Amino acid sequence: MRMKVVDLAAFRAGQEHAEVLQSSVTPKEQLAETHPAHAAYVYAQNQMSVMAEQLLQLPEMKSFVKQIGPAEDEYMPSWPPMSPISTSFFVCWSTYDLGIGARRETLGHIIIAVAAECGTHPGILTLMQTLQDSRMGIHRVQERDGARVWLQDLAGDHTCTAVCTSGHSARVGELWYARVLPSPLPGADHVVFTSPYVLTAPDATAWMAYLDRAASRTPDRTREEALAQHLKWGPHPRYWLEFVFQAYSRHDSGAIFLHGLPDVPESRPHSGNYQPLPARSATDTDGEIDAQALRRVSLQGSVADLRGDRTMKVELSFPDTKISEAFLEFAEPVLVKEQGPPTPEEVESVLRLASTVWNAVVFDTVRGNTEWVTKVRKQVADQPPLAALMEQMILRKKSLFGDDLRLVGEYKLVEQDGERRLRVEARAPTAT
Repeated sequence: MRMKVVDLAAFRAGQEHAEVLQSSVTPKEQLAETHPAHAAYVYAQNQMSVMAEQLLQLPEMKSFVKQIGPAEDEYMPSWPPMSPISTSFFVCWSTYDLGIGARRETLGHIIIAVAAECGTHPGILTLMQTLQDSRMGIHRVQERDGARVWLQDLAGDHTCTAVCTSGHSARVGELWYARVLPSPLPGADHVVFTSPYVLTAPDATAWMAYLDRAASRTPDRTREEALAQHLKWGPHPRYWLEFVFQAYSRHDSGAIFLHGLPDVPESRPHSGNYQPLPARSATDTDGEIDAQALRRVSLQGSVADLRGDRTMKVELSFPDTKISEAFLEFAEPVLVKEQGPPTPEEVESVLRLASTVWNAVVFDTVRGNTEWVTKVRKQVADQPPLAALMEQMILRKKSLFGDDLRLVGEYKLVEQDGERRLRVEARAPTAT
């Protein structure tokens, strides 16, 4: 612009190159087929991507290239089965959440500054700034109506109605890890900008405990401020990328499903420290347990006081199998050791933990609340590995032994004929 002589050939080449770049923007016809609020953000994001492609070729941007290039090679963003890192999630991370230097300057900050200098329309600049200011969040689905969902942000306890165009059929109570943007149009819904990551386990209580742990690390800030920073930046640049990559469990056409917590490696299926609890074998439907368990502990149980008071919130029914069989099968995965059989002290410790989880789930099932499971979680909230194990045992009880509403009463390990025998008393939920 400052040159006295203009190179018209270069000017024409620049125009042609700009036209090529603009051809990569989502066509207006395609944008017209989606929700107007979502389409507005898609258009702004497309323009930022065009500018990012040009800016990243400049030597001044090498700090971003060193971070984005290797991450793109490692995570290969697309969609499962190629990668659980969706393209929209990666683009938002690399543009808005990858902060460089002490001021955490992002590629988005630079794009907006250049766009403003080039005279970009104020409306587009506003959309760009909203994208830059956004963050991923943990949201609970409170209601749904087609593509509209009512979401509660667990970090700030805010609620909003939002449109989700991914095609995922949300269920009330689901937890989503997603980027939710405010309405760009007067009176319109918020926008779920990234395809939702559905957090299948643990539940909202455990995620609230995780958020509390994260907020406690910056006591100089309010909880909402601390969590906004944590969800935006994480403890290190790839924190949330790595969580999604390791927590992947399955997917459908409109959502990706995750299992585990960011600060508990043992809970994430693709973590090197993952500690899975085996699923019940299809051959175990008659109540028998496997040969390895039979070699370790012979079973002998007694049943007492099973019917109790009938004034319950659910109709009680009790299996015909011995409580000792069911209880030992429930605890079986935690008893397995690679270095020989467990010692009596280790068995006692595992059975104590297993009985606590079993009884807490039974009480809550019968009474129709989550009071006892919440108490159990609070007791181990400051011990992430134990908390992860507890979550897996809660899930195991609910999914595989949910129809057994007997309480585990007194139990005793005894030596008889050179073998350990487990005796367990079964009680009705109202007997305690």
